Amino acid sequence: MNCEKCGERLYGRDETFGRHSICPRRIRRKKEAVRIPRKGVNELATTDRHFVDAESRVMLDGRELLFGKDWDARKEELAQRSRGFCEAKDQPLPEGKYCLGLGQHPHHVIPRSEKRDDRLSNLLHVCAEHHRSFHPEKQTRFTQKEKQTP
Repeated sequence: MNCEKCGERLYGRDETFGRHSICPRRIRRKKEAVRIPRKGVNELATTDRHFVDAESRVMLDGRELLFGKDWDARKEELAQRSRGFCEAKDQPLPEGKYCLGLGQHPHHVIPRSEKRDDRLSNLLHVCAEHHRSFHPEKQTRFTQKEKQTP
């Protein structure tokens, strides 16, 4: 008998059920997705969260490191929290710039380079202008070479 979901051949007493939960293909896929233990990772909290991406994890100090579909899901949660509006509307911008009002970019309050934390409490949903003002070190600067006089 074959599995009713994927068509894989079932052997032994499992033939009578035809369920996908006991299908050899499903069991193989589960074995491939086994997580490799990492230093500083809270394995219990990581398995409780049921992350989709194998790289996503919860650290011992509570920080979340999200990748792939888990990061995309977190950005969706952030957009729902802000209802699509910029959460930094009250913060001033450089002269000549104005807030567009629509949140499009996730911004880490504590920078990712210092201590990466993808929890919702460390994220703001901001417009492009506010995001540029938060990261002045990433702005392109055009300078002219000084002319050398002979």
